[in-house]
Amino acid sequence: MGTSFLLLSIGSLIFLITALPLAFGKVRPNRFYGVRIKLTFSDQQQWYRINRIYGWAMTFSVIAFFLITRFMNTWQDEQYEVLNLILFVAQVIVSTLVVVFFVRRSGKEGNL
Repeated sequence: MGTSFLLLSIGSLIFLITALPLAFGKVRPNRFYGVRIKLTFSDQQQWYRINRIYGWAMTFSVIAFFLITRFMNTWQDEQYEVLNLILFVAQVIVSTLVVVFFVRRSGKEGNL
């Protein structure tokens, strides 16, 4: 196992650990942790809804990261460092885009 993959895996597990409380609606509105946009601060129901969406999107992205790296065997060799890094960054990008999609779909794009 490559060192870079090990570090990216630790980062992914941190993403997972922070995403699960959001996914299960356990994080109250605050200014430090969660999706913090005008819409989530203006409506507690939206806070929980949007943070659940983000939490589940991040959870599935982390699972996808590990499945893709496992089935493509990119975790075994340092030559796949760039691909693993792209997959790692994709976890955040995909989760963020999912939230943007749901917020805009609900007609609240002015509140991003």
